[in-house]
Amino acid sequence: MELRHLRYFVAVAQALNFTRAAEKLHTSQPSLSSQIRDLENCVGVPLLVRDKRKVALTAAGECFLQDALAILEQAENAKLRARKIVQEDRQLTIGFVPSAEVNLLPKVLPMFRLRQPDTLIELVSLITTQQEEKIRRGELDVGLMRHPVYSPEIDYLELF
Repeated sequence: MELRHLRYFVAVAQALNFTRAAEKLHTSQPSLSSQIRDLENCVGVPLLVRDKRKVALTAAGECFLQDALAILEQAENAKLRARKIVQEDRQLTIGFVPSAEVNLLPKVLPMFRLRQPDTLIELVSLITTQQEEKIRRGELDVGLMRHPVYSPEIDYLELF
């Protein structure tokens, strides 16, 4: 069983019409009917009652519809969460001392943005001790400070 089968079933169950469901799904009615038959074979019970004029859900179909909707929602949420993680990986929070705003950031940020245009940069003006604390708590990714930090928890690189 694939998510496609669930999407097709939900479309038919909501439209109660194979032709309208096929149009909504941009597929042919015979292909849709075949997919629904495959799904019913996989599940092992009829989900729909068909006659020439109407389509109705069986009791099993009613139950299956609720589960199919929940599964499709979960699949969409999983996709969104995965994308969000990638987007969060593209965010950089930089703490800086006020003097860096004039002397360093105007030189460094344009170069960084050219190399990493999809990275969202958040700038936070803080004194050195505040930056140290926020780095320890994971609230800053980078700190631009005037004085070295002597802490085993923080990697320090002297720029100049």
